Amino acid sequence: MRLTDQDKSIGFTRASDGWHLVEITEQTGLMDDKETHEATDTFIVSVQVVNDEDEGSFGSIFCDLTKKGGRTRLARVIGFSGRDKAVEKKGMETDISAADWGEKYLSPEHPKQAGLINEIKVKLVGGNLKGEFKTSKGKDGKEYSNIINLDYAGSVGKKSGGEKAGGSGGSAVIAADTPIPEDDEAW
Repeated sequence: MRLTDQDKSIGFTRASDGWHLVEITEQTGLMDDKETHEATDTFIVSVQVVNDEDEGSFGSIFCDLTKKGGRTRLARVIGFSGRDKAVEKKGMETDISAADWGEKYLSPEHPKQAGLINEIKVKLVGGNLKGEFKTSKGKDGKEYSNIINLDYAGSVGKKSGGEKAGGSGGSAVIAADTPIPEDDEAW
């Protein structure tokens, strides 16, 4: 058996900087406030590296839904993971940019945003995409692996032969007081 420095860590491991194929994990969803434990307006997309030497390493994409950039970022994750068709509803505009889609449907002011966010949480799990990781130090001095660029699962990086966007789906708990929009509701 040959062990490397990466083998020393048996808990949470960071992916090396660069492009990796990732799968969206069940830890995806709205972040909780550390003090009140209530959901915030920041949606975190948790990912795990698959199919390369960093397999099993984790990373995150933070999407502050109170800001246009955060809404655009989440819309891009939905699109690059191939899950856009699964979350788009009858009556939604689909031939618009990710920035416009995020502004139109992910804004906290949208009356159906909470239900859509819950559906996105469920339908993103298991989705695949490529992410470019960059390690940086947080305000607390700890190192974090964040994804700074996205692409379709089969388009860039070390393992670009044959992978397709999408995945096996997944399950997550949905708050009982937040209805999921029906397919026939007008947007």
